[in-house]
Amino acid sequence: MQPKFLLLDRRARQIAGVAIGADPDLLLTTKQMAEWFGVSTQWLEIGRSKNYGPPFRKIGRKTVRYHVGEVKAWLDARSHHSTAEYNKPEVA
Repeated sequence: MQPKFLLLDRRARQIAGVAIGADPDLLLTTKQMAEWFGVSTQWLEIGRSKNYGPPFRKIGRKTVRYHVGEVKAWLDARSHHSTAEYNKPEVA
């Protein structure tokens, strides 16, 4: 299944590059994640409720964290060299 296109996809490669030196086991808060992606915390919160955006972990009733390694993998899957690649079917 092709991931839903987000405007963030245009910057996926650039955003992933920022975390190259980051510990892949690091857990980020919503605020830290928003700063890394250059989006608002509201964008991430809405994305969690509408099933788009980076993968997250619910640690407690009100505690959400983003695992850097999982987010980088999510970004890598969304990286494209051209817009023509958006519509390519996934290879099984």
